[in-house]
Amino acid sequence: PRLAAALGDCGGDGERALARVFLDLDAALRDEHGAALDQMGSTVVCVLVAPDSLTCGWLGDSRAVLCAGGAAAPLSFDHKPQGDGERARVAAAEGHVFRGRVNGMLAVSRALGDFLYKARSDLGPEAQLVSCEAGAGRRARDAASDEFLVVACDGIWEKLTNDQACALVRAAWQRGATSPAAVAQKLVEWSLLCGSTDNMTCCVVVLDAAKLCDVRTGLKAALLGPSSCSA
Repeated sequence: PRLAAALGDCGGDGERALARVFLDLDAALRDEHGAALDQMGSTVVCVLVAPDSLTCGWLGDSRAVLCAGGAAAPLSFDHKPQGDGERARVAAAEGHVFRGRVNGMLAVSRALGDFLYKARSDLGPEAQLVSCEAGAGRRARDAASDEFLVVACDGIWEKLTNDQACALVRAAWQRGATSPAAVAQKLVEWSLLCGSTDNMTCCVVVLDAAKLCDVRTGLKAALLGPSSCSA
């Protein structure tokens, strides 16, 4: 309901709508939970999938990646304290970045919650030590190349690059995992095998099953001769 209302108020502009929703969510969390979330928070990423575009909004180091034509194309870019723009905002809010963390504590510079880092009453939400101002971007859909999305939190990206995640999705599909949920589970399992100890949430969104079907068919044809794909 919040997003639908924001899209209506913003004339269908997905980037503006997502930015508004993230601000509203942060305010609602503060109103409902207050001090309980002083030292707890969450990164967030989401993608609005429309017939002609992909619009991504994010806070922190949860990430969305598009696989197009077999190559990884990032839809989001991690909000880390050591980034030049992020470091400058932290300094302007009378904080510091130590060992890549806000005030030596928090490893991301934008998030929902974490209200201990949003205590300056003289600053707007976008200017706090930890901001809830969303990063947002829009990419036109390309029917000739777009295959799938990987949307996941940092427990996945801690051990996988964008390219590796896309390659693993294609490999899982080639081996018969035609359910997006099953493919997402493979990404989680691989991250665990690689030693990730952070929380892991992962969603795979297939934009064009036929293209992934072609990947499998091509592999089988190369190895076994002609075959068909039932996906």
